[in-house]
Amino acid sequence: MYYNEVGITDISIDNTVGTARLVKDINNSRAAIVLGTYASACSNCPFMPSGTWDFMVEPPVLPTDPANISEVIITTAGAEMKMDDIFEGTTPFCYTGGPYAPFFWQDSDPVENRYEIYATGQQWI
Repeated sequence: MYYNEVGITDISIDNTVGTARLVKDINNSRAAIVLGTYASACSNCPFMPSGTWDFMVEPPVLPTDPANISEVIITTAGAEMKMDDIFEGTTPFCYTGGPYAPFFWQDSDPVENRYEIYATGQQWI
């Protein structure tokens, strides 16, 4: 039997209550958590101008395919956290077809270390 949406609820670690979701690697393709930071010169932004911007990508069908971004977590320098798992599809000028869901692509050559993040036209509710 296969389970696609395995979750953990009501977990408590060091007196902090939370939830978790598990994702399985498939067909030699890896799920991944990508961690990063952001900084903005925007003075009218609805969130702090710096913080962390982390996202989870689902395993792609083929290892050479881009992986769809499935969840994003932004934590501001002021400790405000925003999460999103509903994404708008868009077609940017450098791609044909679409609309495309946000995706992450990384070159398999460790020497090149090239990657691409695509998530245009997204909005927080």
